[in-house]
Amino acid sequence: MLTDKLTILIVPFSTLALSLMGTKMTSTVQETLALGVAMTVVAVVVLRLLAASYWLWKEDQNEKAELQRIINAPSRSIEASLKSYTADRRMLLSEKLSKLTAMAGYRTIDLHSKFGITPDDLHKLLLEIDSLIDQLSYDVPLRIASIRMKEYCVNLMANVAEDNGRLWAQRKLTFQILHKDDRISDLMSLVDIEILTEQDYPDLSDRNDILMQLKDMVRTLGDSYHSADVVLALKKAHNITD
Repeated sequence: MLTDKLTILIVPFSTLALSLMGTKMTSTVQETLALGVAMTVVAVVVLRLLAASYWLWKEDQNEKAELQRIINAPSRSIEASLKSYTADRRMLLSEKLSKLTAMAGYRTIDLHSKFGITPDDLHKLLLEIDSLIDQLSYDVPLRIASIRMKEYCVNLMANVAEDNGRLWAQRKLTFQILHKDDRISDLMSLVDIEILTEQDYPDLSDRNDILMQLKDMVRTLGDSYHSADVVLALKKAHNITD
């Protein structure tokens, strides 16, 4: 912008200077002035061409330095470490729950006689699952789904529960939450789990929180609540954002 302005102003200022000096505008002076303007324009163009690569390089270096600063920022490093830690915990919890759900098809006595899995082995596995759930306790859908899955598996092995069909339905919903990280989808899966398991937790039916409100809405909507329009309406109704 500066060089453009100087190029534009050179003619009137040169003419003004000659006028103040009392120089007559002869053809020779006009030719000299035109030559000077042309040389100036050429010099400016050459200068801009030479300077362009430098300014592009300088801008690139500044951007590179800024990106490096962001990458090396302690907060970013901590955030990356926490995300990696969380992903590892979710994967490990998935593995432990997979093992438990596979064992849920057998009674405790059968696990010992057929596979050599002792009650101590089972207790150790349950403690490991509890520990992982505690570490991920800030994730409400994951925590509730994992606890309900663990408890139902234990009831099946203890012969307190007998519905293997529910085991697979609950397992599918639980692992949907474990293997994804989408707040709306997780919440909808948790509502399905709440409906599926509500007979086991009758004392919780009197709650008046968002989960119970969503469950009532789902009952009214039926299968149509899976549609995109309904999910969007649920988001707006409860001020839920992704």
